Amino acid sequence: MLLREALERFEFERKDALSPFTLVNYRSAVNSARDFGIKGTKGLTRAKVSGWLHKLQKSDLEASSINTKLTAILSICSFLEKKGLFPLHRLQGLRRLRIKPPTPPAPTYLTRDEVSVFRVACMSVDPQLDLAVSLSVFAGLRFNEMRHLHREDLFVYGEHEQQPFLRVRRERNETKTRRDRAVPLARNYAAWLRAQDFPEGPLFPSRICLNKRDYLSQRTLQLWFWEARDRCGLYHVTWFVLRHTFASWLRQSGVELSRISGFMGNTVAICERFYAAMGPGGDHVVEKAFEPTPPTPAPKAADDGAAA
Repeated sequence: MLLREALERFEFERKDALSPFTLVNYRSAVNSARDFGIKGTKGLTRAKVSGWLHKLQKSDLEASSINTKLTAILSICSFLEKKGLFPLHRLQGLRRLRIKPPTPPAPTYLTRDEVSVFRVACMSVDPQLDLAVSLSVFAGLRFNEMRHLHREDLFVYGEHEQQPFLRVRRERNETKTRRDRAVPLARNYAAWLRAQDFPEGPLFPSRICLNKRDYLSQRTLQLWFWEARDRCGLYHVTWFVLRHTFASWLRQSGVELSRISGFMGNTVAICERFYAAMGPGGDHVVEKAFEPTPPTPAPKAADDGAAA
C-alpha cells in the first residue's frame, strides 16, 4: 500500500479525533519519508526508516522534531496493524528507533528588573506589544495563544476579582494544545488588565482594513518585538524566554512542577527537563521526613538502699 493511500485512510477514520495541527504534521512526515525513497508500507523496514532518521539528523533537525515525524509514521502503522495490514513485529521494531534527545540547556529567563526595562521599551514601540509581552511573562502563554485572546477570555472582573484567571480556548488556539485550560493570574496583574478597559472581541485586532483575518499579524508583532529588543539592548530575549520566565519564577517560588505544567499546557516530563533544578533550596517535607528522633532515656539504676 502506498504511504499516501495509508495516510488518506487514516485521516478518513480519525479526522474527528485529530486536530488540523496534527494532520499537518502527519502529512509532512509522510512527504519527508517519500522524498527519502520510502514510497509504500513495504518500505517501512527498520533499516530504511533508520536511514531516513539518520538523514534528518544530518540536516541538523532537532531530536524532538525527528521523533514527531517518527510518531506520525508509527501512528499510521499502528492503525494499519489493527486492521491486519501491517506486521506487528515490524511495528515493534520501528518503535525502538526513537532518538534520545540531548540534555536541554538551563532555561534562559529574565530578572524582574530586566522585565521592567523590556516593558518600557515595548511601550515606546506600541502599547499592544507591552500587552503581548506581559501576557507571556505573567500568564506563560504561547505566542499564538496570546495573539488569539479575546476580552471574554479574561476572568478578572466582578466575582473573579479575588481569584482572577484567563482561559485558553481550544477553538481559537492554533497550537498543539487540544483542550481548554485555565491560567490563574496574580491579583495585581489582573487589576492592571481591568484598568485597560478592553472592548469586546480580540485583544489584538487587525489594524488593516483589507486584512480578512481578525487578529494582528504575526509579522507585525515580531517586527515590534525586535525593535523593542534593540532599543533596550536585551538581545537574548525571545518569546520562548518570556514563557521560560513565567515558569522559572513560579518554580523558584516553590510551585510544584505538576501545577506549572497544567498552567503552561505542557506535560510534567517537559517541565521536569527544564525546571526541576530551579526549585527553592529547602523544603519542609524533607525536614519532616528526616527529623532526628529524640534519644530514648536510659533506664535508671536501682537504688542500693531500696535493693537492701
